[in-house]
Amino acid sequence: MIWCSFALLHPYFYQELSPFMKVTRRLLIFLFLGFFFVSGPFAQSLRKKPDPGYANRWNLGITLGPDFTYGDLTNGLAGPKRNLSMAGSLVIGWQITNVFGARLQFLGAWLNGSTDSLIDGVLVPNPLTGILAEGSLLATINFTNIFSPYRSSRWFFLYGTVGLGYSAWYTEFSNEAYDAGTINTNNPLNNFHTALVIPLGIGTQFRLGDKVNASVEYTFHLVRSDLLDQTVGRSNNDRFDYLAFGISLNLGKGPKKAPQKVYYQPPPVRPTPRILDPAPPAQNQPPAAPPRIPEPVEPQRVIPQPFNYSVQICAFARYTHSTDWIKQHYHIPMSVRIEKSGNMDRFLVGRCSDLECAKQLRSHMIRLGIRDAFIVVYQDGVRHHVIR
Repeated sequence: MIWCSFALLHPYFYQELSPFMKVTRRLLIFLFLGFFFVSGPFAQSLRKKPDPGYANRWNLGITLGPDFTYGDLTNGLAGPKRNLSMAGSLVIGWQITNVFGARLQFLGAWLNGSTDSLIDGVLVPNPLTGILAEGSLLATINFTNIFSPYRSSRWFFLYGTVGLGYSAWYTEFSNEAYDAGTINTNNPLNNFHTALVIPLGIGTQFRLGDKVNASVEYTFHLVRSDLLDQTVGRSNNDRFDYLAFGISLNLGKGPKKAPQKVYYQPPPVRPTPRILDPAPPAQNQPPAAPPRIPEPVEPQRVIPQPFNYSVQICAFARYTHSTDWIKQHYHIPMSVRIEKSGNMDRFLVGRCSDLECAKQLRSHMIRLGIRDAFIVVYQDGVRHHVIR
């Protein structure tokens, strides 16, 4: 990383390059500094309790798109016949948190370049062709989830990548003289080369569903060699860029929630009234008449109130959520209430006077995707038992 920052700022790295390359240098510096400093002011947001549904997921994807070769041969030139070719890659990623992730990428590319030589007053093309293979390990940072905590309804993300890799390439550079190509000379530098490479990029990801994502990414590959285009110049580094259009598949199910523990709550016990012994008679007083024994009265029977029913959809002990968040997250078209028990928050819907109504409400919650919903029975406003 120290070498990367030095290379981006070194005056010889982009000396005598085109305006496009100078703009590229400024963009690279901005991306590099953003990786290590943009998350500082927002570190407090990472200490909150965000929705963990985006983290702890593996993904597998492929990309395809054009690549552009830049060096001493193709400096300042662009076009299908100058520096444009095609590339593709296989990507294996792991989203560690809602913000940070890691990626292993295997890339294959064709290299293309050309310049012109003036021979006897005629411009003669000097074409360059080759192939390249690269393996790299990259860190990813989700800028969208830094500025705004992740929400399950979000479908668009802006992210950046930086890493370290190793490239191997074989290029062929030839000089073609005029006269209908009858005189061809092959350059003796036709050989195989390897070098370290620093990929640095920015991209956007679009969520197409719970499992499928699409992405567009532009990556700069800074090669620690001046032989990518078989032309040695004043710079010790060449570069190729890759505009990737990709699609990926989420393999994990996200973090697992702790199983909800439901305990049976017996009905409250009503205490029996205590009968005190009569006070003893005072001294020097005539004995009191024996107490009158009342006629036995049949105790009044307490008629139990009928049961009421509700449906419990979820409960949390570690995370704190509002009823509005639960309603929006599970797409519930009715009011949600919260019932606290110790450090556990229980979320329930509906108030039914008969069991059949509660069963229909529970079936409706299951169709919404809440498969763990169950019926809670109340008597006299007190939780009595549950029905699964």
